[in-house]
Amino acid sequence: MRRSALITFLIMASVFIGGGIIGLVLTVALTETGSVARLFGLCSLPLAFIIGAQLWLGYASVRIGAHLLKRGALPRFAKSGAIPPGSAAFVLTSTTISTFLGVVVALAPSRLGFLPTLAVFIGLGAGYGIVCHLLARNGFLPVYDMEGE
Repeated sequence: MRRSALITFLIMASVFIGGGIIGLVLTVALTETGSVARLFGLCSLPLAFIIGAQLWLGYASVRIGAHLLKRGALPRFAKSGAIPPGSAAFVLTSTTISTFLGVVVALAPSRLGFLPTLAVFIGLGAGYGIVCHLLARNGFLPVYDMEGE
């Protein structure tokens, strides 16, 4: 079930901007002043959101293509306007990007040490990805209209 455009936009903007703020606040709390890791913290979750959305669309497009080749018709989710599959890509991308960020921050002088810092960032990425996945599956993130093209 898709939601109204205004609600979708507000939630998408909140998740995108909120991810940047959360990443920045966490890197500020864990690193020393002037660390380049703060820039990575600001950009990591929004980048994971963008890449996850593209992978979600790509997976749905591959599913449509495979279904067309196999059965000669569009799959049910493409005809009914339902949410396409593949939103789990958010979990994969945000966990992967946050793991890389965690290694960068943990290698820089951090307040917790290497393993706790890495664990915090992996947990942050997984949590962010799960939230994005759940929002996408419940129609709160924008879905490209593949049938309309």
